[in-house]
Amino acid sequence: MKSEEVAELIQSEIRTQKHEIDNLGWEWQTNLVPPRRVSFGYDPYDSNAAIELWVVFVEILENCRTGYTIVYDEEVNKFGLATSGHGNQPFFLGYYGSFLDTLKAM
Repeated sequence: MKSEEVAELIQSEIRTQKHEIDNLGWEWQTNLVPPRRVSFGYDPYDSNAAIELWVVFVEILENCRTGYTIVYDEEVNKFGLATSGHGNQPFFLGYYGSFLDTLKAM
């Protein structure tokens, strides 16, 4: 899958769910990023366990800190949440389904 295809998945969902997305009550659009592949830890007991996911959204908090990250896994066709983690590897929290479902879970 290419970056452009991942971006189109999101744009397609935004178009079809526009009313619901517009009613979220916050300016989430500025946090969309061009999709890029990043390695995430996912097992707190195994620091070597990693999964490659597409980063599509990065929440920026006050003082330029990073909040949640929305990721996409093309293997299971689901979006999920990640955090900055500890050390130098971000951590995958889990799947939430669609882009909108994941955005609401934040």
